[in-house]
Amino acid sequence: MKRKLIAAAAVVLLGAAAVTAYYFIHSWLEKRNAWQPPTEQLAFSLNESSQLISSGDNAGARSMLEKLAKENPSSEMVPYNLGITWMNEQHYEKAIHYFSRSIKIHPTLGAHLNRAWCYKALGKHQEAVDDYTRVLVMNPDFSHAYYERGFQYMLLKRGDKAREDLLRARDLGITKAQALLDQLQEPDL
Repeated sequence: MKRKLIAAAAVVLLGAAAVTAYYFIHSWLEKRNAWQPPTEQLAFSLNESSQLISSGDNAGARSMLEKLAKENPSSEMVPYNLGITWMNEQHYEKAIHYFSRSIKIHPTLGAHLNRAWCYKALGKHQEAVDDYTRVLVMNPDFSHAYYERGFQYMLLKRGDKAREDLLRARDLGITKAQALLDQLQEPDL
């Protein structure tokens, strides 16, 4: 009888420990993935860097952003803006690096979309498809992402997937999708 009580107590304690561990890990993951709004100073600096980017001063923006990155390692917007500066100058591998850092901190539709565009420019079709897929998980009605993913599927010779995405893009208002659908009717695709 005493052994049964000890065994039952052990099971209860182990169960309680497991539940506590689950809630601790779950809580930690939620906090880790929670978006943190920028401080007022960071927001001001990010706005200033965006103005430099808009004016074509990518090098000036990069200089500012690299300092901000050291001071604000948990901001996803700093590496995102750095990615924009490199993308503007067609240094796609560097842009991908920074968009990936931004995504690691906090995945956003914009970072995935821009990284997909860089992959597309480098001819990395599957990587582009993967990012367009992530974009569509975030926004299932993003017509442009269906169009672009459909085009990447065409380049990968995946006509079935391409047709599905291009039909969806067309139905969502991308009229130029029909031209690609017409190409899918050709025997070599």
